[in-house]
Amino acid sequence: MELQSYYISLTGGDCDKRVDDSFIAVNCAGACVLKQPFVTDNPRGREDYYLQYLVNGEMELSNGGDTRVMRAGDVIFYFPHTHYNYSGDSSTRYYWAHFSGSEAASLLTRCGIENSTIYSVGLHDRLTSGFERLFADFISHDQYFELSLAQTLIKLCVDIARFKSNPDAALQGTDDRIDRVIARIHRSFDRELTVSELAAAEFISVGRLRTLFRERCGISPQKYIAALRINTAKQLLEQPGMTIAEVARSVGIPDALYFSRLFRQHTGLTPSEYRAMNLTE
Repeated sequence: MELQSYYISLTGGDCDKRVDDSFIAVNCAGACVLKQPFVTDNPRGREDYYLQYLVNGEMELSNGGDTRVMRAGDVIFYFPHTHYNYSGDSSTRYYWAHFSGSEAASLLTRCGIENSTIYSVGLHDRLTSGFERLFADFISHDQYFELSLAQTLIKLCVDIARFKSNPDAALQGTDDRIDRVIARIHRSFDRELTVSELAAAEFISVGRLRTLFRERCGISPQKYIAALRINTAKQLLEQPGMTIAEVARSVGIPDALYFSRLFRQHTGLTPSEYRAMNLTE
């Protein structure tokens, strides 16, 4: 991690500004890496929103006699005109971004993010990659970079909200593994796919995978795979060129009779009945 700063204007100028003519506008972003202790005190705050994600060391936050400590894996948002005062030392490392826009307040409300609140979200590649993506957007500076910045910032806030709402997963780092399991299911559901295979790919036990998967999705991996197969089969049955047996094989169920029973369990209809009701001429 290196000291970096990126600004909306290549020619400089004030990046501390309120923006109302864009839904989300990222004014500037960067990474703070200093070789000596530092103190930042801004009694008036800024015109825009200020996001910090601490990835190493600690920072002490002081405001009106109230002292708090941010630790690695913590994130905080300062809303416009909020006094912020923080200090760190040579081990402190954090990513930061300033943003505004007509929908900025709504975005943070929907993400359940409050002013000056420290959230323990954990250390995640997805979050650091989000900031690095912001940097790449600034560097590109093409005709679409402001739209890309907005998209990246929204995704970053949503990821923070997800980790914030599931602190156990954030602390244990389980979320990335379940993400990969879900992605593997969507890539491979059209063939035989076992929970043992999914667990082995992430070097965790079958029991642990079932627990983490249910915490994330609310259902077991087997039920998730079955639901995905049935939903895909519905789309295929709406196409007149495939037989029911071909549809079954296409979603990873070589036994057409078993496919029909499973389909009826999920939909209340046989595949033939579903096709008759939904086939468009």
